[in-house]
Amino acid sequence: MTQVASVTATEWRVTGKDQEEAFKFYTECIAPTIASGEESLRFRLFQVHNATVLTDGMYTTKDTDSVHTYFALLELSSDDWPWERILQLTELDQWKKHWETQDSVVSVVQSCAQSIC
Repeated sequence: MTQVASVTATEWRVTGKDQEEAFKFYTECIAPTIASGEESLRFRLFQVHNATVLTDGMYTTKDTDSVHTYFALLELSSDDWPWERILQLTELDQWKKHWETQDSVVSVVQSCAQSIC
């Protein structure tokens, strides 16, 4: 059994007219590139339709337009990200257009190593 050393969660949404193009790039290029690494154990992508948050003991459902549309979960066998693969992605024009500028894709990344989770 391979042990999970770290987990990375990414929330993102595409704004404007580039939704189809950005999603296709993510599912056909970004996800397979990162998932193909030997340190990648599992890579899952979810589409978020709504979100409920707990604040001061009260549950509130957020407005659909205010939540990130997609949630990706990556489980790794090491504490390090697959940096070599990510650096390859950063050279691509579509990465620069969508992810680097954050003009059409807005994302948040959170990581947790097993030793601190």
